[in-house]
Amino acid sequence: MFWYDDRSNPVDHLKDRIGSMRCPECGTEYRDEFTHCHDCDVPLISEADHQQQQAGRESERAQHRDMKIVQVFAAQGLAESDVIQSMLESIGIESMTRGHSVLSVHPFTMDGMGEVRILVAEPDAEVARQAISEFLKEDS
Repeated sequence: MFWYDDRSNPVDHLKDRIGSMRCPECGTEYRDEFTHCHDCDVPLISEADHQQQQAGRESERAQHRDMKIVQVFAAQGLAESDVIQSMLESIGIESMTRGHSVLSVHPFTMDGMGEVRILVAEPDAEVARQAISEFLKEDS
């Protein structure tokens, strides 16, 4: 039988044993006297900060779910797409690729068979197109 220390709810008694600190990486709970996560080796944060962080992540996921992705460039092979993606990353624009390029020993394409489409979030599309255009002018 538990001693509840004059508390009406037995769960309140257990709350003293559960910590109010959490690992921001793995989410493991720790008692207040701990300062670092044993598994992740990162500083712990308070439960309130953890909940705020979780709410922020959920909000970010919801924004990404509704975001439209558009094509901004059609590269002629993986090498060109890697260069364009690297340039976009350098100016803070996230991108992804889609295509039917076959990896082979021959790094050339014919009739669009190795075309790689570069896609970005719709709000970044105009800036990305402009940056790619300027980059290609400088390159030629």
